[in-house]
Amino acid sequence: MQILAAGIRTTIYGTIYLDLASHNIWKQNPPKNIVTKNINSNDNILVQGVIDLYFIDENENIILVDYKTDYVANGKEQDVVNKYRKQIEIYKRALEEATGNKVFKSYLCLANRDWNCYEVK
Repeated sequence: MQILAAGIRTTIYGTIYLDLASHNIWKQNPPKNIVTKNINSNDNILVQGVIDLYFIDENENIILVDYKTDYVANGKEQDVVNKYRKQIEIYKRALEEATGNKVFKSYLCLANRDWNCYEVK
């Protein structure tokens, strides 16, 4: 991982790289399944997804990072964050249930915005 991290530096992760580089515990591509409520009804549904990246800080908090390759026009970054907010919420819940740790922050990193990362709150 050292070689990969050195090669991508701030180009891909932006300011998140600084946090990522300072932690040794991180994972890429852990597949997760979670049962959640359907947004249109009270029925339970199974959601399956692949979390791009997360790392655990010194306080056992999880930092979740998801990459998006959507085309994003200038000034429309927040629209993409809003579009994927529910997906990130599901990933957060899956990680918290799987690890027992709290997701402290979540980010979307946008390919066509030079991999700038936007916090999902």
